Amino acid sequence: MLRGIRKTFEDCNRVRSLIESHCIQMIERDISMDSGFREVLRVLMEKEVRVPVVFMKGRLIGDADEVLKLEEEGQLSFLLEGISQASEVYQGCGGLRFVMCLDCSGSCKILDAEQKSVVRCGECN
Repeated sequence: MLRGIRKTFEDCNRVRSLIESHCIQMIERDISMDSGFREVLRVLMEKEVRVPVVFMKGRLIGDADEVLKLEEEGQLSFLLEGISQASEVYQGCGGLRFVMCLDCSGSCKILDAEQKSVVRCGECN
């Protein structure tokens, strides 16, 4: 979710809220927090796309407009059948779905005391 782009931010919130209202398990990938997620999406879509992009059961459903249209037409519930119920919010991230690495605080670099140099963190991406 990109808070700097109002339409994107609003679309992401709207789709997240809609999916959460169905009380199903959801995995959200924030491409503004991890460029690796952005690259995976670009490779999957074979082009740059506007977020949010929704996949269900490994299948592309569409962007915010398409998901909202499916809900209005009563089709979204059908697509959600068979998806596990949502679990409780994980306390480690408070429901934000992104946890900063406890070793490097997200910098992906740590000090190797033995070598007295900065090395790539082995605990995170």
